[in-house]
Amino acid sequence: MSVDREALTTLAARQHGVFERRQAARLGMTEGSWHSWRKSRRLIELHPGVASLPGISLTLHGRILAAVLASPHGTVASCRSAAALLGCWSEHLGPVPIEVTTPRQGARISAALRSRGCARLDGIPCAR
Repeated sequence: MSVDREALTTLAARQHGVFERRQAARLGMTEGSWHSWRKSRRLIELHPGVASLPGISLTLHGRILAAVLASPHGTVASCRSAAALLGCWSEHLGPVPIEVTTPRQGARISAALRSRGCARLDGIPCAR
């Protein structure tokens, strides 16, 4: 089965330019082809198991989503990253650091995060 590059491009476009290895696998990318594409620079691995395609200029949203996807299930954008997604970060404060909150190993999102609430902003899990 060969990789459906058009479907991979569409997936990346829907997710701020990034995708996970497991998503690419559903489109026909084997472990070997992932490594081959990375070596030949047909994909750019941003974090282990998370990549973008060449020529895509990642926005802040893409960089934040890549960090969330590279982290354990239940991870959310938080702190200054969440502030930026919520529109509460001013450029005069400087570049937005990529910050995420991960659940404890084997646990769901912590009670503190649940009580404050989490949302999906532009498809990115985010603490509010």
